[in-house]
Amino acid sequence: MPIDLSNTPATLKSEPPRALTSIEKIIVSTSTKYGLDTEMVLRIAKCESSLRQFDTEGKLIRGKVNPQDVGVFQINERYHLKLSEEMGFDIYSLEGNIDYALWLMKNGGNRHWNSSRSCWQEVIVKNDDASDKTSDSRLLSVVK
Repeated sequence: MPIDLSNTPATLKSEPPRALTSIEKIIVSTSTKYGLDTEMVLRIAKCESSLRQFDTEGKLIRGKVNPQDVGVFQINERYHLKLSEEMGFDIYSLEGNIDYALWLMKNGGNRHWNSSRSCWQEVIVKNDDASDKTSDSRLLSVVK
């Protein structure tokens, strides 16, 4: 029996599809290559930099709190510049920043982005309506 979604909260309704930006396409392609959760990776990038490597003047995006955080994934120069260079990643370029960030995620999880976790982490909330406990009426909503 199909579930009636007519009373589904707006957070669960599908948004109309939109074209991916060039940065999103690179992130999707690279996260797929590494076998990572593409949606999670995109959420992290959106939270870190609003999906930007450079500002409108062409200057590298740097962190507001820590100016040593650079690019789409706000890679910290102090902790990651030497290793990224040794591995052949240029964190100052769009592709290098994305590749290095996704390499970090593949090999160490999302812990490098814990400071922005409240922005990108999905929280599953179970909505139980006390008046109707049938399995078809319970909804799971995703809160971002």
